[in-house]
Amino acid sequence: MDIKRFWWLLSLRGGILALLALFIFAYEPIILIFNYWGISMLLVGGATLFYANRLRVTNESWFFPLILGIFDLLLALVVLIYTDAFMQIFRMIVGAWAVGIGFLLIFMAMKNDSQKWILLINGMLSVALGVIIIINPFGEDGRIDNILLGIYSLALGAYLILLSFRLRPTAEDVPMEIEAPEEED
Repeated sequence: MDIKRFWWLLSLRGGILALLALFIFAYEPIILIFNYWGISMLLVGGATLFYANRLRVTNESWFFPLILGIFDLLLALVVLIYTDAFMQIFRMIVGAWAVGIGFLLIFMAMKNDSQKWILLINGMLSVALGVIIIINPFGEDGRIDNILLGIYSLALGAYLILLSFRLRPTAEDVPMEIEAPEEED
């Protein structure tokens, strides 16, 4: 899988998550945050499914982006359809999502030598934050939930943006001249 061709998709996911974090820190009403989060997850999931389809067309490994995109879309639909009920089970779902993404990043780190440490550290942080969200050592204060979700969204968004620009092809990667095919005798 040549992720360098789709560096912009990582940047899009990161930008959406970073905007979500800014929205969470700026607005107090929890219902608006859940609605915005659901919409942003729809965008992220749709972009990931688009990426998976592009990989499938080129006969590359597309299973991981497909699963990630479906998971994001399902979570977004649950949030948008059952907002009131979702607010009651917020901690468990978002915590499980963070733990799941963390384990996927750790799994990716084991298969990717060039980004191993970045993926591993981000995966471990995601798992740790997910466990904190699930355990909820801070009590029933909704503001703490907002802060944890904002921190997670901002950290993951910033990571994806930085990773995308690191993977972005440079001018040296693009051939400037078209070579004529060799003729066979």
